[in-house]
Amino acid sequence: LCHEAIRLADLLADHPRVGTPPVHALAALLLFHASRLPARSDAARELLLLDEQDRSLWDAGMIRRGLEHFRKSARGDELTQYHLEAEIASCHALAGSLAATDWAKVVACYDSLLSRRPSPDVALNRAIGVAHLQGPAAGLAEIESLRQVRALRGYHPLHTARGEFLRRLGRQREAAEAYREAMSLTSRDRKSVV
Repeated sequence: LCHEAIRLADLLADHPRVGTPPVHALAALLLFHASRLPARSDAARELLLLDEQDRSLWDAGMIRRGLEHFRKSARGDELTQYHLEAEIASCHALAGSLAATDWAKVVACYDSLLSRRPSPDVALNRAIGVAHLQGPAAGLAEIESLRQVRALRGYHPLHTARGEFLRRLGRQREAAEAYREAMSLTSRDRKSVV
């Protein structure tokens, strides 16, 4: 499905009438994300976090194609959600390690996304970027302010991130509570689907 989406985005991007900068940004975004597919799960098909992935498995050809589309997306003066998301994905795709990621640029892109399209995912991802840039205490402060937003109280990724920041700060009991809350929310989600 992902490869079909890339094929269609390439067709649109190559078309003289619809190959606009936002279409190139979307194609770049798809390619950057798809480049990591071979490293996203282990032998048991368990998902791997970004810092657990073997970057040597990332598809360098897809990253190069993504960069070509990203360069073409810079034509003109329009800046869309796809441009910002592609720039974030490029920061990850081009970094040799999690620590080498341009976290300042990532956070700046999330700031722009939040001003254009506020959402729980964007706010949480920004908080995670802040934690990588300034440390887990800064990330936790962002998470604590997000916990005040009623719509986010039942959002299990928020509690998972909170648990991780607390764990990194050595606050094990609070971390365990946050992880338990996240697990209880995912259990409820599964029951409502069944």
